Parts: sequence; C-alpha cells; structure tokens
Amino acid sequence: MNRPVIAYLALASAVLGWAISPIFMRVLADEYDPYTQAFLRYGSAAVILVVISSIWFRPGLMEAIRRPKDTIGLALLNTTMQTTWTISLYHTTATTAQLITKTQVVMIIAMSYFLYHEERAVITSPRYIIGTILGFIGVAGILMDDPANSMLPQLNLAALLLLFTSVCWSVYAVWGKHIVRDLHPVPMFTVVAVYTSTAFAINMFLFGDPSTILTGSGNMLAFAAFSAVLPIAIAHCAYHYAQRHLGSAFCISLMLVNPAITNGLALLLWADESMNLIQWGGAAILTLGSYFVVQTQRRVTS
Repeated sequence: MNRPVIAYLALASAVLGWAISPIFMRVLADEYDPYTQAFLRYGSAAVILVVISSIWFRPGLMEAIRRPKDTIGLALLNTTMQTTWTISLYHTTATTAQLITKTQVVMIIAMSYFLYHEERAVITSPRYIIGTILGFIGVAGILMDDPANSMLPQLNLAALLLLFTSVCWSVYAVWGKHIVRDLHPVPMFTVVAVYTSTAFAINMFLFGDPSTILTGSGNMLAFAAFSAVLPIAIAHCAYHYAQRHLGSAFCISLMLVNPAITNGLALLLWADESMNLIQWGGAAILTLGSYFVVQTQRRVTS
C-alpha cells in the first residue's frame, strides 16, 4: 500500500476518532471531574503508545526522547488545549463544542500559507477557498439553535474556552507538522502523551478529585481507558502522519465533517443534541464545502 493511500486512511481514522471523542467525554463527565477524566484518558493512551513504540519504533522513540525542546513544548500546549476542551464539554453539548472549534481552519490555513510553500498551491485555489467558505457558512447555520431569538451563538464560558482551544489547536497542528518532518509521528506523540499525562496528573491532584478513580465504577474506568484508544492514541498519531503527506490545511479542512458525525451519534444518547431545519441545512453545506476541499487537493497533487 503506497503512502498517499495510507495517509488518507490515517486521516479518515483521525476524523472518526475526534468525532466520537466529545461523546466519550460527555459520558465520562457524569463520573469524573474534568481534570481526573483528562488524566485517565491520556494516561491510558500513553501506556498503549509506550508499549507500541518500545516494540516497533524503538529508534524513533529514543530520538523523540532526545528532543525535549519540541516534545515538551508540544506537550505543554496540548495540556492547555485539552484542559480547556474537556472543561468546555461540562458546559455545552458535544455538537456545539465541535462546531465552535472549527474556527481553527482559518488560523491553520493562514499559518500554513506563510510557513509551508508546498501548501500554497492548494490554499490559493478558488475551489479550495469556496469550499472553506461553504464550510464556515455551514458551521454558522448549525450554530443557529434558536434563530427566532438570535442568529449568533452566545459568548458564554464554554464558547470562550472553545475559541481559546481553537487557537491552541491551530498552533499544535502546524507545530506538529514541523516536528514530524524528520521524526515518525508514533514515537513523537508517544513522548508527548507521556509528558501530557504527567501534567494532567499534577492538575488532577491540584484541582480535581483523584479519589473518584478508586471509588467510581469499574465499568466507567474501563470505558475511560477504551475512550483513549481511537480518539487519542490512534487519532493523534494518524493525524500527524496525514499532515506530513497531505498538508496541514487540507487535513484540518476535512475535519469540518466532524460535527455532523458527532451530532448523528450523540443524538442516540442526549435529546439536547438535536438540530433544527436550518442547522441540518448548515450541515449539508458544510459537507459540500469539505468535498470541494478534497477535490482541490487531489487535483493540485495530480
């Protein structure tokens, strides 16, 4: 299997993993505080990745350990981003969280244009620009949960946290692509996950309630560990791999389909995830914009 095919499969797994991530997190919110939840999920992912990297990526793991300037910096950024992302899901729905964070697309496109020359042919294409604009129109439509009273989302605590998360994620994505240019994404993110888990452990003891790990349900503890496999361990490594071969702007633009996937699955669990007719129209426009982005990337690559 050639690299472009693997990259597309990796991107698809990242899209799915991050689409279901807020659903897992919202379920766990009933059992754990945000700091304990973050530690459990990232700690589980770190254990999985350390085992995998020690067996199949040992030289890359040693190289990642010898580059603390990159990995520790990325881990601190990841810790900040994941903390605000997790807390926000205690104050809003999974679908809304996905939608607001799509503002990261504009920031990543701008950063990629100035930092990566190979991205410019895709980013400056009219079809790409139209696709991205359609994506944001779709996001705006989905955010109209009560168009009779307001055409804009309320700027509450959750919205502010999610907007800040978008900024952090934009830097994380572009910085991550820079690191994996000469370092395999699996051992790279393994080290980042270990550092991130350590930071989350500190947060948990300072601000959370670690006793819930022992007193809580064993099934929920297993669920927390399971929720770390695809959304964290696989998705982050897959996304960094896809970025290296497909470009930052293309990968993040395709993530515009996440809210539609999240909403479809979340509706099975929570009634407040339902959307009105305008929101469904926005979801359709968002999907169309993402399709334009995919087609543009393929044509430019060819």
